[in-house]
This record gives sequence, structure tokens and C-alpha cells, in this order.
Amino acid sequence: MSACIGLGKLVMGAVADRLGSRRTLIGIYSGLALVLIVMLYATNEFLITPAVLLVGIACGGPLTVGPMLLAEQLGLKRFGSISSLASVFYLIGAATSRLVMGAVFDHTSSYLDALLIYIPFCIMSALAIYSCGPVTW
Repeated sequence: MSACIGLGKLVMGAVADRLGSRRTLIGIYSGLALVLIVMLYATNEFLITPAVLLVGIACGGPLTVGPMLLAEQLGLKRFGSISSLASVFYLIGAATSRLVMGAVFDHTSSYLDALLIYIPFCIMSALAIYSCGPVTW
């Protein structure tokens, strides 16, 4: 999974250079929602293995492309302050998502409900990025 996250950083950074950070992040979160939907219906390891690899790649993409979008949309004047604040919330989400998924699994003996929680968040992320525009100061 860690190797896929590293690969996601490299690949999505190159994609963002060509397509733009906004389009790339929308694609990452939309693709992640689709992969999670596939994981809901996967019945064997031939579907789960590529899905897990794609989730790893998708998880690495925002680490590279997110700051690019932030700089494009808000400029560089307060980039350090805003970026560090955004990073704190990203880390909180990354840390708590594992706990939430484990708690849901302990309660239901299935990852299905946890995946059902994450799919709307991916869709909302894609829609939020789609709706953001440059801020004029």
C-alpha cells in the first residue's frame, strides 16, 4: 500500500501538470468513489487486489496535487499558513479513518458499512473541488 501511495504521488503530480490540479483532484476523488463501489461488490481477490492498489494510488494523489490546487486558487501570499492548517486536518482524517473503519468492522463484522460511509465523502470532495474558484483579494 505504501508503494502505491508513493506511486500515486508521482503519477498524479505528472497528470496534474498536464490536466491541471482541479481536474486531477476531481478525477482522483471520483475514481476513488468508483473503486470503493467496486469493492462493495467484489467477491474474490481478483477484484479486491487491483481495487486496493488503486485506492493506494488515489490516496497518494491528494498529497501532491492538493498543495498545487491550494496555490492556484488562493495564491502564495499565505500559502504556508493555509497549507499547514489543511495538512493538520488531512492527518486527523487519515488517523481517524482507520479507527472508524475498525470500529465499524468490530460492530458489524463487515467493511461494507465503513465503505458506505466513505463513498459520499469522496463524492462531496469532488463536488467541493469542482465548485471552488479563484479567490480575489
